[in-house]
Amino acid sequence: MRSTTHLWDSLAEVLEQYLPSDGIAPGELCDAELGLSCLATLLPGAPASTLCHLLRGYDFAQPVLLGLSQPQQEMLATTRTILLAYKSERGWRDLLEQYRQVEDRFRLFDVDTSLTTFTRRAVTVCSERENVYQAILSAPLPYQTRALHWGEAGKTYLCFDHSSRTHVTIPEDLPLPSPPARHSLHFRQTHPPIRPAWSELLETAQWMDTQEQSLGISHEWEQRLRRVRLEVSPNTQSGFTQASHLHFEGMQNYVGIVSVGKSTVMDVTAVWCSASII
Repeated sequence: MRSTTHLWDSLAEVLEQYLPSDGIAPGELCDAELGLSCLATLLPGAPASTLCHLLRGYDFAQPVLLGLSQPQQEMLATTRTILLAYKSERGWRDLLEQYRQVEDRFRLFDVDTSLTTFTRRAVTVCSERENVYQAILSAPLPYQTRALHWGEAGKTYLCFDHSSRTHVTIPEDLPLPSPPARHSLHFRQTHPPIRPAWSELLETAQWMDTQEQSLGISHEWEQRLRRVRLEVSPNTQSGFTQASHLHFEGMQNYVGIVSVGKSTVMDVTAVWCSASII
């Protein structure tokens, strides 16, 4: 799990000496400036108030985001992780309003009253903060770490599960399994797109029916899938046309009325992916 704490402790400690106690907190000031730094990098000229829309994860709302490079996608993902609390428009606008009240010499940005135009400005207090923000945005967030307390053989431990509690005794002769394979901690790149043909999905549905028949059950996968009509829109400005392939790339939306077969398509596609070792 990634950690979003202690990213700018050194900045906050210095800023705390200058900011009034009844105003914006040092960490909140850094939140605002990190968000504006990301917005200025990814969408130059975009209004300051629009960052909250980027934090929600729906890239189709900003078509220009569909053309981001891999480093830019990673920067946006990092920003979303850190500033998730500001994904609501009200929360982000309130933060910007507080930020505007900070004395000029402590702010890295000037933001107009309509929360539209924002520009960088020279600062003398924590003048290195822009480099700190760029370093945070250009690298994967650090992993959270915590100490593990190993249970000892022959002892009894009290365990809590929400509102209930129980105890566990570790026997002296408990056989231990071999160590499991470790997870890869390398930063995952964007998966390549997949493009299953509709005919391949029908074949997969037939195979699923055959497997279930041998178990004495039936969900009629092929019959349900044949009732579905696949239509896609090549871009945000065009209508829908019948298609022979599904195309998965990044986050996408598949729409349809209730019980039209959306879940059936996803279930069969999942089995197709497994069979294709995607």
